[in-house]
Amino acid sequence: MKPSNADVSLLMMGLGPQSEDYYPTVVINALMKILRDSTLATHHTAVIQAVMFIFKALGLKCVPFLPQVCDLIRSIYSLKLLDDAYIYIYYI
Repeated sequence: MKPSNADVSLLMMGLGPQSEDYYPTVVINALMKILRDSTLATHHTAVIQAVMFIFKALGLKCVPFLPQVCDLIRSIYSLKLLDDAYIYIYYI
């Protein structure tokens, strides 16, 4: 199987499958691609739930992902693609 561009870029950064951060990075990047795609808006709620579940599992190891995730969620929220009540649940 041919590696994707994302896999190659992670390998170039020194993150390989043996790294503890590799799989969370791959998953978060994939979920962020879904959030950026407005045609997949029906899946955005499930993506945010998945991100929150991953963050809870990672604990403090989620900190490097916070800028990437929070900026994207904030931009989607500002476009009113997410329900106010749903965002309130996760940020309180």
